[in-house]
Amino acid sequence: MSDHSAKRYSGTVRVLLNMMKTAFFISLAASLFAGTATAQNFVSVSQTEAVIMGFDKASVGLTSEGFASAQTVTVFRETMEADGARLDYAVAREIFDCTNRKSRTASIAAYRIGGTYPTLTMDDPRPWQTYEPAMVNAAMALAVCDKSAADSVGSRTAEDFALRARAIFHGQ
Repeated sequence: MSDHSAKRYSGTVRVLLNMMKTAFFISLAASLFAGTATAQNFVSVSQTEAVIMGFDKASVGLTSEGFASAQTVTVFRETMEADGARLDYAVAREIFDCTNRKSRTASIAAYRIGGTYPTLTMDDPRPWQTYEPAMVNAAMALAVCDKSAADSVGSRTAEDFALRARAIFHGQ
């Protein structure tokens, strides 16, 4: 191989390596934001007389420092009214400190079943709260932090989860 051919070959290899690095970093970035790009898979975590709570397994993000985040959904047995808005279910972005047993709500959007837009939103993160084993949010934290939730209930959207929860409340 001539000196000129070797330089052209090494230049081509360098371009290919740069393209491979770029593709790698694009795929890495996409995987970090996979919770927003993957199909939703809602699971039920807890139920009381008034609410059924669940979360989207596909939205769970865990860190090596013991923090987790997930999209959660709370379905109310009956339509609620809060701050003048009527709502059937609320979708929240929750952050869990799995090591220190604390959680906080980063944002909430409340909806009516069949509605397109939220009837109520909250974008100001709430303060950290310690959860005790008997508290409802403890079941959610355990399921998210340990990924120990039951299998999917077949809901691909928060509204579908809400419809299924309402059917459970009304014995259907």
